[in-house]
Amino acid sequence: RLEALNVHHVRMDLNWSYREPNPGEYAMEAFARRMDFYESMNVEVLATVNLKAIPLWAKELKQEDFIRSYTEFLQVILESYGNQIAIIQVGNEWDWEVDKSLNGDLDLYIEMSNILYDLVDEKEAYSDLEVAVSSISIGGIQALAYDQDRIENVFFEGEALYDEKDLKELLPRIRHTASWADRIYSECKYDVVDIHLYDDYWNWHHYEKAIQYILENREVSQKQKSKPNSIIVSEFGGPEPQMEAQTEDHKAKQLNEYIKVLDSLDIEIAYYFKLHQHTSQEKIFHPGSYLIDSDGNETLSYEVFKMINE
Repeated sequence: RLEALNVHHVRMDLNWSYREPNPGEYAMEAFARRMDFYESMNVEVLATVNLKAIPLWAKELKQEDFIRSYTEFLQVILESYGNQIAIIQVGNEWDWEVDKSLNGDLDLYIEMSNILYDLVDEKEAYSDLEVAVSSISIGGIQALAYDQDRIENVFFEGEALYDEKDLKELLPRIRHTASWADRIYSECKYDVVDIHLYDDYWNWHHYEKAIQYILENREVSQKQKSKPNSIIVSEFGGPEPQMEAQTEDHKAKQLNEYIKVLDSLDIEIAYYFKLHQHTSQEKIFHPGSYLIDSDGNETLSYEVFKMINE
């Protein structure tokens, strides 16, 4: 499929609980096979350290011991595979994962992100490895654009995604997200900023500009002021499961529009979500965003992706 679709970049999960099921006991065989396969195919890997997959034994540690174990885990990964990974990041979508996986401890998330950055930065062998600050969800980035008066709602063919009551109830969360974004983009060390773009492609330029505005106006130390404002999109796709049709024709048409808009944005790279239909469609928010169905059949979206990427 990689060859057929002319794909040379993939994103993969890095599951700490699988790789270190018990303290100091590492199980790298499956991860190594995938990494070696991608290397043999000249495919660059974006690895996401999954915050939802912190080992149970690590969650029970005092914070000082947790940080030490987390750092040792990253060191093992980097020493073995640092030269095979192109981009690495901690977490997928910070605007909800910090609450869900780190008990709302934003300071801990920032510390974990900066530990990764410092480990990469201190080794000459990883000079080509970039560290991305993890993404914000599509709802989160819509909140940032709303907070900056770039959008007044999200509309699909004239129908609003949120009513006035929704917006009023969401306002504290919107401002909370904006406050966290200011801290994350000011205090985290990174080479690139990751965002996720779904559904309302006609607003994606607003979302890019909302992030760029925060980056350009963030308060950072003198040491960090030389950081670039490069953006990657580690997930894009759709359609919105509640507001859009889920037919094959519509999904393929939207995919074509997504890619056209991405080409117009000031981003480095974008990763489609996802190649294969998820085994449990109830567990993901965009169940229709895939190229190959659960029976292994190529979809119309597959053909569109292949044609565009030739």
